[in-house]
Amino acid sequence: MPVLDDLLGEGDETYTVQLSGPSGGATLAKAIGTGTILDDEPIITIGDVSVNEAISGRASRSST
Repeated sequence: MPVLDDLLGEGDETYTVQLSGPSGGATLAKAIGTGTILDDEPIITIGDVSVNEAISGRASRSST
């Protein structure tokens, strides 16, 4: 199954694969494996920010 790329920042995803029923005289030394899909999008956080907004102009509302 292909890994589809997107632009969403998200956590890493872990999956497990379990093998069973080897054939042709094969044996399984370890039947369970775990893999991790690493997120490759940057996660940007901004903290401790303040902005002063100036009042420029005037807004009016009329009713009919």
